[in-house]
Amino acid sequence: MGEKRKKAQPRLTTYQRDILTLLYRFRFITSQGLAAYRQQPSSVAAHERLTGLMRRGYVARHFDSSYRLQHRPAEYYLLPAAIRLLRTILEESSERELKQIYARPRASRRFIDRSLRLLTISLAFERVYRDQLDFMTKVDLNLEAYTYLPQPLPDAFFRVSSEATPERSFFVEYFDSGVSIGIHGRKIAEYLDYQDEGGWEETGEAFPTVIIICETTALLNQAAKRVRSISNQKWGSVTFRLIDLPSLTHLARPNEAAWLDPEEREMVEL
Repeated sequence: MGEKRKKAQPRLTTYQRDILTLLYRFRFITSQGLAAYRQQPSSVAAHERLTGLMRRGYVARHFDSSYRLQHRPAEYYLLPAAIRLLRTILEESSERELKQIYARPRASRRFIDRSLRLLTISLAFERVYRDQLDFMTKVDLNLEAYTYLPQPLPDAFFRVSSEATPERSFFVEYFDSGVSIGIHGRKIAEYLDYQDEGGWEETGEAFPTVIIICETTALLNQAAKRVRSISNQKWGSVTFRLIDLPSLTHLARPNEAAWLDPEEREMVEL
């Protein structure tokens, strides 16, 4: 008898390819996050699609009994088997980021939580700006074409444009409670140094506003004080705008005065 041929796996659907792309861009997602991204009222279908990709060896998840006790959803991430496939799916991929997929099973809790929050942040901006928004994650920016950007790279970068208003650019940083405000303060100083060194000038565009999204209101107040202190020390002219994550997720329209101007200590439009 001849050797049995291994049955070929069916081709991925567009939905499955979108999931792999989303996991590449945000590193970790939950079924609830995927459902929100797809604007689906229930996460059942998202869970089924993620489970299907697990069976095919492209995706794995973090989940054990402790998750049930904490009512914490499973966190899904890419496996190395997806790397070759991603090179064909993505218009442009970062080899640096593809290699990082091997480290996903060992990611820290803070890294995972920050990744999940970045998807929440992206969805909040998409809800407000819709088709005016061009949102890029740190993974999207980790390409040779963006070597002029500040290092380490921002958590995200986006542009907003419409027929009625000129294009505007924004760096995005997420400040979580996992480290001290002193650590976060270094990122504030890095933006002031980056502007002073002229790295952005080669774009010929106005320097982007730096958005700092804080996990809590208490952290926002600490960050605002740190912005004022460091800006005064460095004589910086970077525009910072701050908001806490709960307020961002409830933002309904672009012109809300929901952003803290740390210098003037008042709420303004973005």
